[in-house]
Amino acid sequence: MESGGGFARQAAEAWSLAAESVAPDTDDAALDRPVPPDGASADALPQEVADEAQPAAEMLAQAFHEASQTFKTREFVLSVPLSRLLVRVVRVPVDERDDIIDTAQKELEAVSPFPDGSLAVGVETVAETDREIVAAVAALPAEAAGDISEALTAAKVCVTRTDVTAFGRLRAFWPQICAKEGVSRRLVLMNLDDGWDIVVLDDGAPVFLRGLGAEAKTSEELARDVTLSLLQASGLSKPIEEVVVFSETKVDDAVLDRLATFGPVRLAEMSGDEFESAEGVAQRTVEGATCDVTPEDWAVALREARFKKKMIVGISAAMAVWLLVMGVFFGVPFVYGQLTARQTAQSRRHQAAYRAVKSIETKLKMVQGYSDREHGALMLLKRISDELPAGARLREFRYTRGDSVFVQGDVEQDSVVYDYKNALFALRDGDEDGAKLFPGGVELSGLRQNKFRLDAVLKDPEEDEAPVRATARRRAK
Repeated sequence: MESGGGFARQAAEAWSLAAESVAPDTDDAALDRPVPPDGASADALPQEVADEAQPAAEMLAQAFHEASQTFKTREFVLSVPLSRLLVRVVRVPVDERDDIIDTAQKELEAVSPFPDGSLAVGVETVAETDREIVAAVAALPAEAAGDISEALTAAKVCVTRTDVTAFGRLRAFWPQICAKEGVSRRLVLMNLDDGWDIVVLDDGAPVFLRGLGAEAKTSEELARDVTLSLLQASGLSKPIEEVVVFSETKVDDAVLDRLATFGPVRLAEMSGDEFESAEGVAQRTVEGATCDVTPEDWAVALREARFKKKMIVGISAAMAVWLLVMGVFFGVPFVYGQLTARQTAQSRRHQAAYRAVKSIETKLKMVQGYSDREHGALMLLKRISDELPAGARLREFRYTRGDSVFVQGDVEQDSVVYDYKNALFALRDGDEDGAKLFPGGVELSGLRQNKFRLDAVLKDPEEDEAPVRATARRRAK
């Protein structure tokens, strides 16, 4: 977790393994041994050793599973001890910087006890001058990580990056390692949870790294391994100016006496923090350390897991959209059907009352129509007769109550019929400010040989209600 410009530990957990898993011997002594000429597998283990390793693999898978549950993730940064790795320090000219990975690949393949296996090489520059680049290169053979691969598969977790545990320890212990200034060559020995690690530092840059494994070492064996390591680290011509020892357990005096033959020994105090090395690896990851020894199989598993996750998310989103569309497709008609059914039921419940009210309204209009003398047949006959032009004679008057009036008559001149039509259309219902008496208009339906026919509509054409009809016929003499 980022805090104040740096990074602070947010959570930490530890899971112990019931048994130590046995891995193929990949230390420097094994790397220097040639491949058996008969083609026998270099990583073949006795049956009893394989039987002992099985519980450890199960415990490792359980630890991965519990870590996944604790930290709510299935992706982790993993670090492995030097004893499982092929490690070398290479020096290349500055102008061959782009070929450093190929050089590292050749160096590690030349010493690998697994000639048929492919190596995913991690490279990290530890020093650089104007002439050469010094880089630590490492690889984790798949044959040396079979138990880890099985545990990762069983726990269904993936590895995003694989670092070297010794690099994390150097990052965590660096202030104590460099506590004494002015030291050119320094020998660092770390006896932690996975056995002794040997690191030779020249001016602060690692020039040799080796893991001795978890097997207990006597003082003579440890001194011999340190001597071999120094011989491989540019020989013994350069003196050891300081030996720094880190150990979780008390170091025997015999061991310290043996180490003192190489140089002054300084026993560093341990903080008691069991997560200090893991925190060093985490800090390296955040700082962008370039060394990554993740085998290709683990990288493929990570890509597949992320692809499956994206595919599941995409399918889930598509299913959600599909369900939403189907819900709208089937739900909207259903809802409208329910609303329609409810409205229909309400209409049926109110239908009898509506019919009763409508019947009363019809009867009321009928009564009002018969009691309306202003629009009665006699009053309309009078008003139509009053507008007859001189010399005109009304022969027929037909009245449909509330609907229309039909007028037929004779005139001396046809031209006066048009004036008569306009006069009827201009009649008002009541005084001069009232509505038109014939709002539906007056139509000249026939004019021939001084005979005319007019239809005057009493009903407003915008009204939809059926009129109450009553017909009155009267023939003028």
